[in-house]
Amino acid sequence: MAGVVNVPAKNPVVTVEVPDSWDPQETDKGIAIESADKVATVFFEIAASEKGMKSLIDESIDWLVKDQGVNINLASKRDQDILVGGMKSSLLAYDAYSKEFGPSKVGFMFTSIGKRLLVTTYWVTVKGFSKQEAVLQRIFESVKPAR
Repeated sequence: MAGVVNVPAKNPVVTVEVPDSWDPQETDKGIAIESADKVATVFFEIAASEKGMKSLIDESIDWLVKDQGVNINLASKRDQDILVGGMKSSLLAYDAYSKEFGPSKVGFMFTSIGKRLLVTTYWVTVKGFSKQEAVLQRIFESVKPAR
């Protein structure tokens, strides 16, 4: 892993270790990272409320569907409790399809950090997942509350 990145850059709520090749980019509410082979994209963003969380999800879905041409199969929804960086989190995961990349997975993870909520959005191709799984696991496990 290359280094620790603050989310968001100013007044960080969490930190994440990101590989050099994933080139973190600042967003309005956090960071976006993408694998060098373009088969996985992850957004780490902070919401101050449930309304803010819903807004982030809507923005992410719009980006995936309108900008990236990803079709999300809403009927495939899976909901489960997971750990992100050792913290209890909720995951909503879906099967998806991209004309450019084929079958893929889309997920939204929600992690309470004090009075704020970390919203992690990911998109990864089914083929690319096998190549990036270990890296994605290390990234997600590296999430820690900022000090």
